[in-house]
Amino acid sequence: MQVSENRGVAGLVLAAGASSRMPGTTKLLQPWGEGVVIEAVIESARRAGLAPIYVVVGADAPRLESRLTGSGVITISHDLWNLGRFSTLGTGLAAARRSDDTECAVILLGDEPGMRAGTIRSVVSTWLASGAELVRARYRDRPGHPVLVAREAWDLAIETSALPDDSRSNWERLCSLGLDAREVAVDAPAPIDVDDPAALARARSRSFDGDPCRSASDPS
Repeated sequence: MQVSENRGVAGLVLAAGASSRMPGTTKLLQPWGEGVVIEAVIESARRAGLAPIYVVVGADAPRLESRLTGSGVITISHDLWNLGRFSTLGTGLAAARRSDDTECAVILLGDEPGMRAGTIRSVVSTWLASGAELVRARYRDRPGHPVLVAREAWDLAIETSALPDDSRSNWERLCSLGLDAREVAVDAPAPIDVDDPAALARARSRSFDGDPCRSASDPS
């Protein structure tokens, strides 16, 4: 199923962290296929039919904005990125809220280039069928992104995004607000967060059989 753009399903890519465990350039600009890591995430969002696509940038904002110029995404600068992931999410939702046509936002991590468009579509389909305020993927090994946040939950999420960061994930913080949450089973391992060179190598091996120059298949 291709998500219709007139359903108002936006993509929100969180890409504001400091990338402290990756030597050299930010992990988001490491080579991946024919492009770089964050471009693979954005491409999966496009294939799933998400529009518009917002990218929240912070620590590496100048380099990411330069790379993404002309890509069609909307970059959002988050100067207070060091306050934590929930603060970054709140900034992204506040930007998406300016569009009256957007009914929900699908949250993706900029450092998970193995994300599949089919997984995104499954999460959106579950939201369409259930009307839940929150939906996320549950992989064979763990739950994870994408996380869909329906518009009716945005105001509450934005209001609480200024609270001090803690060890909880965005999902745990959102669920603690009493929102209606669902999960969709995905018969695959969770995408690898490419936080350091070893993780990046594992992710490339899984997607490209060790050849980072060959495009990964993306079954729907």
